Amino acid sequence: MKDFFEYSDSTHKITQEAKEDMASRLQTASFKKGEHLLRDGQICRRVYFLKKGLAKMYLNKDGKQVIHKFMVAPIMFAAPESFLSQRPSRVWLTALTDIETYTLTYKDIMELCDHHHSVERLIRLHAARMAMTIIDRVNTHFFDSASERYRSFMEEFKDVYDEIPLGDIAAYLGISQVSLSRIRAKKDAF
Repeated sequence: MKDFFEYSDSTHKITQEAKEDMASRLQTASFKKGEHLLRDGQICRRVYFLKKGLAKMYLNKDGKQVIHKFMVAPIMFAAPESFLSQRPSRVWLTALTDIETYTLTYKDIMELCDHHHSVERLIRLHAARMAMTIIDRVNTHFFDSASERYRSFMEEFKDVYDEIPLGDIAAYLGISQVSLSRIRAKKDAF
């Protein structure tokens, strides 16, 4: 649990009382490679803290994946639009490797926020971080070339690049696998 609180403290330090309350509510959950944490149409009722492994968030449009994000430990994540509204999600959350998580339910987070101002601030700051990540992702997709997106991807995910299937990388970049192969061939030529 130490890793969870080190991660949350990097955003905002919560009170000792809040940590104890939160620790009593944290649950552990493990998922095998390929297992879904959330499917399209389900309501996201948990926030996950990824303590080990790699996962992805994506839409499934006409049989093709549109990947929003790769989550690399340590990170806190959920399907934000579903979690915040408690309505069915359009995204899938899937383990790319065997993963280990801590989870908090929506109900527990709401109760923690009601009882501990420091937790409310922590959650607000995490929500703002998620919003900024989404905005950055959209801006990158619209304004950067495929080569620039690939370069940014390689910088951000250099430690786990080999664990991500090429089809997923192409779907994340918004290009075909053929285009990805061409970009990679140009990069290797230098």
